[in-house]
Amino acid sequence: LLNDGYENFSCFLHRGIVYVNLKLWWLAICDFEAVISLERTVTLAYINIGLIYLLHLENYNEAICWFSEAIKIDHSCIQSYICRAEAYYK
Repeated sequence: LLNDGYENFSCFLHRGIVYVNLKLWWLAICDFEAVISLERTVTLAYINIGLIYLLHLENYNEAICWFSEAIKIDHSCIQSYICRAEAYYK
């Protein structure tokens, strides 16, 4: 069990990635949301949630929202723009 303190936000991020590898999409989303609640500027968490919605849950509108949030936080993150474009395309 992880406590929800700031010092564990990277643990939530890495565990979320493990959940993605195990195809446990909702558990991964929960961990990435925990990262965001602890540190709102970690764009990788937003992108990972968006990718789950885009590639695995086929919820393109939700994916677009997450990629757009990542863009708001870091305008220079090219991956966010590319992923959002792919979601719009689908």
